[in-house]
Amino acid sequence: MIPEDRETVISKCKVAHDFWTTFQADLAAQQKHEDPKTTYDAAMQHFTLLESECNAIFNKPPPKPKAEEKPDEDDKLDEEKPAEEAKPAEDVKMEEPAENAVSADDLS
Repeated sequence: MIPEDRETVISKCKVAHDFWTTFQADLAAQQKHEDPKTTYDAAMQHFTLLESECNAIFNKPPPKPKAEEKPDEDDKLDEEKPAEEAKPAEDVKMEEPAENAVSADDLS
């Protein structure tokens, strides 16, 4: 959801909240035997409108990510070279010690 849509939903919910708060205050101020200023149908119509407007926003497909600039082919080649250089060295067999080799015992 993009920030503009989020702000739209928040503002619509605030309007509905204010309507509900006013509706409750009006009911509390009236006598129990008096008819309310706002009917049940009018209140439900108000909340149904809020629901349909918000659902329209929530059901929008998510925005596509911005496409990054494609690097030139020369840049691609430069990126591939370090990867090739970073390859581990292949195993090299060590030579068997020669019969004439000097050992650590010979040096002392």
